[in-house]
Amino acid sequence: MPIDSASSLTTAVFSYAPEPIFAAVAEIMTTVSPFIGSSFDSEINQSLKEFRERFIRAVQHTCVAIKHTLAGLSLLCSLLEDADTKPNPLSTVSQLREIAEDLLAGNACAADAHEQYKALRSDAEGQLSLLSQKFGEETVINVSGKSNTTKSTFKFLRHTITMYIHESEKVLSATVDILTGVNNLLRTFLEDETFSLANLLTTAPLFALDMFSTWKELRTRFISFQAELRRPMLKFEMGYILDADESSRELEEDKEARKPQIPEVVIKWQGIPQDSGTADPQLSPSREKIISVGIRKTSGKCTVYLERLENLQHGTTGLRAIISIPVFPMGSGLKGVCIYATLKSETSDLPACTLNNRTTTVEQIVQDPNFEPTNCRPIFSTRQPSRSTLRWKFSHPLLRWLRWKLAPTLPTQLALSFDIEHSIDVNLHEASLTAAALSYSPHPVPGAIREVMEALSPLVSSDSFLDADINQSLKDIVERFRQAAHYMCIGVRHAVRSLTMICSVLADSDTKPDPSSTANQLRRAAEDCLAGWGGARDAFEHYQTLRKDVNSQFDLLAEKFGEESVISISGKSNITNRSLKTLRTTVNFHLQESEKASSATVDILQGVANLLRAFLEDESFSLSNPVTAAPLFALDMFRTWKTLREHFSCFHIELRRSMMRFNMGYIMESKEARDVMNEDKRTRLAQIPEIHVKLQGIPLSPSASKVSLLPPR
Repeated sequence: MPIDSASSLTTAVFSYAPEPIFAAVAEIMTTVSPFIGSSFDSEINQSLKEFRERFIRAVQHTCVAIKHTLAGLSLLCSLLEDADTKPNPLSTVSQLREIAEDLLAGNACAADAHEQYKALRSDAEGQLSLLSQKFGEETVINVSGKSNTTKSTFKFLRHTITMYIHESEKVLSATVDILTGVNNLLRTFLEDETFSLANLLTTAPLFALDMFSTWKELRTRFISFQAELRRPMLKFEMGYILDADESSRELEEDKEARKPQIPEVVIKWQGIPQDSGTADPQLSPSREKIISVGIRKTSGKCTVYLERLENLQHGTTGLRAIISIPVFPMGSGLKGVCIYATLKSETSDLPACTLNNRTTTVEQIVQDPNFEPTNCRPIFSTRQPSRSTLRWKFSHPLLRWLRWKLAPTLPTQLALSFDIEHSIDVNLHEASLTAAALSYSPHPVPGAIREVMEALSPLVSSDSFLDADINQSLKDIVERFRQAAHYMCIGVRHAVRSLTMICSVLADSDTKPDPSSTANQLRRAAEDCLAGWGGARDAFEHYQTLRKDVNSQFDLLAEKFGEESVISISGKSNITNRSLKTLRTTVNFHLQESEKASSATVDILQGVANLLRAFLEDESFSLSNPVTAAPLFALDMFRTWKTLREHFSCFHIELRRSMMRFNMGYIMESKEARDVMNEDKRTRLAQIPEIHVKLQGIPLSPSASKVSLLPPR
């Protein structure tokens, strides 16, 4: 059925099923690989080798197509999440153009893969016909491996390979169909001259609110597609790129190479502002305006935007401030500008934080793309009066002091970067909680459990070839990895309970519930959140030390056997051949991904706990008012809380699936699980100082005024 409307797209998305290709890749590689290098006729052997190489290239094209598509769909879902906030029009146009280009590249790549599978099926039948003619169709083939022999017939071999290639071909055909439909719908919308950016994006049928679930479902299916395809590609060393930078470079190079075959994206809407060509601080969706104030001798309000940089390590938060200083056409009367960054603790009992300056030279400032005017070279100095204060000072360039009027004045726009070192996380507020919730992605942890356990479990089996001491060391690592997963699972379960309680409070807020009940539920939510934070923190610390120890153990293996040694791991029905170098890269990558995801989980749960603490300590708020009167629980924040609950619920489900698959101690029985959770919560809260709930309108009771909310120091 053609995809020519929003409704037909929804139907296609929910029927799209790429699962057959996962088994097809594994089965074909398992079937064909033993023939390569065997004692068969050299001409047929070479033909099969070429077939395998072409099959790998087709799978690689499939993988790149998925990555392009995921990039576009992820950006699209992010854009739709913010569509009701009236984002900057130029930002919307820029992001939609990038989305369209990513989806077009994904479609082109999928079409190439589809053509390769079709050609492969025809060639495979031809090559296997030659084998049948030479040896006989019912001839039994014995292919000897290092520790076993695979038996098959040419008839079975031909049937298996052609069947699975045909399955792959059908999946790619469906993928091309759905991406072609998406691209046609998107192009029609972008070229619609009747649509105006004065309207919200969600007023268009393609992006209406009831279509959001369709776009999210399509993204979810491609996320699963990528995760499941990655497994056989890593297992059979089919060139899957794990490194994030290399993967980005791969996509950029592919997109550049496809430019001649991809149509230009044209947007014909009304109300598109003319791009001045200068950097607009508001274009980045991660930037937030924190202050806008008029100062003397300028032509308008000076504005400061703030964006959060990628954390280099846990306990460090990177920030970047973009400062805009409007001036009169004839220049500013300002002689200099002094900018301070100062940290102030909200409460006296919190440990002090330290600022570290990233912007220390004038070259860093003028080379930043946000710097204006580009020919300005200000006199610049910086110093740090205290641990919690940084100062940057700008004054007129030398030629200006010499009265050369053509020389540029002070910068009208610049960016400054610095890090905050802290023993607790920097406080989130409502807007940044929403941004954190939308960008939070814990999916690497369950996938890492599968990949690491599959890689390490065979190595520590009783028939492993490894040295006994190293074998025991790897057993210890596997056990510690199980423990890290256990802590993460406990933390996630606590978080789900906390967020479910908060959503329940908000859902009942218009029924005028009893203030004591509301206070009690928020207390329990706060305690569960802190217990979850503690579990995630323990998991993070385990992953950190694990990664270091795994590298040490692989150093010993490399020294003993050689880094390029091929390890043959005996399974129940096959032998997996994998080099020590590949095994090390795979395990290290997934441990690092787990470390990042657990660090993000620690950050977001700490942020939520701090927000709850601030609310519960607010002496000016009375529970005689609906709880939705507080900014943290306002009606427009309900979606944020539900999004967080959805993230952690999905996280829990995926964790459970992975842990049960490898018998990692997941507790299913509800009473036993509840007892474990309650005991863990009691243990953690006993280490945390109590504070008093200071909300007004709560009937006095001996236990209603205390809640444990501060992370332990």
